[in-house]
Amino acid sequence: MAENGALATTVADLAVAHAVLADGVVAEPVDDDGAALVIAVSTRSPVPGTRLDAEGRAAVEAVVEQLRALGHTVVRRDPPVPTAAALAVLARWVAGAADDAEHLGADRHALEPRTRTHARLGRLVRRLGLVRPATAAAFRERSTAWFAGSAESADPGVDVLLTPVVTGPPLAARPWHERGWLANVTANARWAPWTSAWNMAGLPALVLPAGRRAGGTPLAVQFVGPRVPRRDYSGSRQSWSAAIPGAGTPPSSTPPARAEPSPAPARQLRLRPRQRPHRQGPLWTGSSSAAPASTTSRTSTWTCPGTR
Repeated sequence: MAENGALATTVADLAVAHAVLADGVVAEPVDDDGAALVIAVSTRSPVPGTRLDAEGRAAVEAVVEQLRALGHTVVRRDPPVPTAAALAVLARWVAGAADDAEHLGADRHALEPRTRTHARLGRLVRRLGLVRPATAAAFRERSTAWFAGSAESADPGVDVLLTPVVTGPPLAARPWHERGWLANVTANARWAPWTSAWNMAGLPALVLPAGRRAGGTPLAVQFVGPRVPRRDYSGSRQSWSAAIPGAGTPPSSTPPARAEPSPAPARQLRLRPRQRPHRQGPLWTGSSSAAPASTTSRTSTWTCPGTR
């Protein structure tokens, strides 16, 4: 389920990155914004019971309006992602973890509980023969036919599919490694349901920025295309830049500076020794974080005046 990709600011930069990955010759994209495309937009989640939030939906609609203003045809159409394909994605996900653990020679007992369960299910999936290339091939053929359309059914097909990427804001930062496998997998699948199917199908996909949420975190949309495009739309780079808020903006790895809070004034405490010959070992009253590291027996103890 892992695919190599590139992070780029412009279409030209992405063309260079793809040429390097393919060990090929860099081809400068040709501007041809006169070619109107048929773009399908779908916000239906492939994972049952999950929905796109209001900010994500507004971002998709803003991109749709811009694409229409640039002369492209946008239609509402959901791609076929059957239950068999969704289950095949899950099977490959767990099998991949098992393969990685075996390849790295990882000690199963040293893995986190959630990862250990993930790999164990992967080994079971492999033994049962549930990772079937035929399933991926069938889904790829069905997806390709959906893009191409059909003359018999008067379906003109589409050039590109536009979808969201995630259902809402980033998941809360919490000790997920302490939670079980099911909680982790459910949270992951419900938050990012729109990308994995196209990895399994082997179709090209591109994630682009689409503004920011009220809280400051970025929004994004995904474009998916067939393996063999119906027409060359790589030249529409000016259209993509105009339609996508934030496209062409160099990324920054430095977060905005935050004002550091003023440190609280230190409380001045004086420690005085008090002899207690009848006790052995350190005895402290007050904060345990101030206790001495050594546990060597001693005949004196320390107490902080004013504490019990």
